Amino acid sequence: MKIVKQISEEGVILKNKLDEFQSLINKYENEYANVAQTCKHELRELTPKELKERYMAVGADCLVCGSNFEFAWRCKKSPDSVCHYFSNDGKVEMIDGTLVGVPNEHNSENEDTDSCIFCHHPEERK
Repeated sequence: MKIVKQISEEGVILKNKLDEFQSLINKYENEYANVAQTCKHELRELTPKELKERYMAVGADCLVCGSNFEFAWRCKKSPDSVCHYFSNDGKVEMIDGTLVGVPNEHNSENEDTDSCIFCHHPEERK
C-alpha cells in the first residue's frame, strides 16, 4: 500500500510540473505572437545568384522575429520582395502593412494561390 501511495504522490508531482511547463509554453507563445505582430520585419537581401534564377524558390523568413509569411516565398518584382497572391480594391498589403497598387496588367479575377500578383511564377513552388 505504501508503494501505491508513493506512486500516486509522484504522479501528482509530475502532473503539477507538466502544468507548470505548459503554462510557460503558453506564456512564451503569447510573447512571440506579440513580437511578431509588432515587428518591423526585415528580410535578408537576395543574392545575385538568386536574382538570376528564373524560378527563384527562396523562403521569406524575418531576420528579427523569425516569422515566415503566409506563403513564404521571395519575389524579384514585388516592392517588399515577397510574393503576394490577393489584392483588395486594386491594392496589395505589403509585409509592413503599407498598401501598393497592383501592376497595370493585373486582373483580379485571376487571383489564386498559384500565381504571384507581381512575378506570376507558380512554378517555383511546385
